Amino acid sequence: MAVIGYGTIGESFAKLFAEHGYTVKVSDVRDDIDELIEKTNANLVEGAVTIEKADSVADAVSEAFLVQENGPETLEFKKQMVADVYAANPEIIFASSSSALLPSDIAADVADAQAARVLIAHPFNPPHILPLVELVPGERTSEETMTTTRDFYEKLGKAAVSLNREIEGYIANRFQKRILDEALYLLNEGFASPEDIDKVMKNSLGIRWSVVGPLEAVNQTTPKGIEFTLEFLKPSFSNIPDIPAYDYTGEEAKKAARMVEDVYGKGPAEEAKKNHDTYLERVAEALEGR
Repeated sequence: MAVIGYGTIGESFAKLFAEHGYTVKVSDVRDDIDELIEKTNANLVEGAVTIEKADSVADAVSEAFLVQENGPETLEFKKQMVADVYAANPEIIFASSSSALLPSDIAADVADAQAARVLIAHPFNPPHILPLVELVPGERTSEETMTTTRDFYEKLGKAAVSLNREIEGYIANRFQKRILDEALYLLNEGFASPEDIDKVMKNSLGIRWSVVGPLEAVNQTTPKGIEFTLEFLKPSFSNIPDIPAYDYTGEEAKKAARMVEDVYGKGPAEEAKKNHDTYLERVAEALEGR
């Protein structure tokens, strides 16, 4: 396996691959890469393969089956990385961890044979704990690539989903955007505090949707099924107006950010981050076998 980019996502993927017995080579230009890899290796489970630093992108991918690319979320970077990777290994599968870019755009400048091997493999952070990986094909991605890649991630214990065609934001981030827009609106308009808005999700929908998704949940509401439930919901849901999409760099977003930071601090405290991962592991273990 090759891992390009050793931030939070890249480090987590390298850990996941190594603990499943794969040889892992990492490429990153950051100055502290040796220290970070050493730290990851020190925390691997017993029997895991040691993660190695590659001398270059070409070195990382030259003998790899798949490259997990976790670089900056810019189209120019990813297009250049596709070109560099396929110059070194024309047969590799290029799986980008992008959270919004389209694989057709990323593979626009390479030949059909290579574009057939390019796809999005979007995880949720941290990938070694949260099961989801969204597989998004480009216009030229082959069915063989989609099937092979899905089988691979499922062998790692991931919950892989395959989109039929590409769309901005894929599935999970389209959900997340709409929920975040509404949460920011409720906060800015003074309807509830940050803690209570979060408490609603953590103690109702968050629990329900971890067991059954939004479509199955509605279908289970009554023995009469989803069509009846949608008719039942229409009067009350029709009274809830759609809100405009938020400008995440605008003044309203900054106002909401200040209110959130007043409650939780600027970024996660060390104890909060530790608890976050611990609780996620417990939830993931509890939900195995759904």
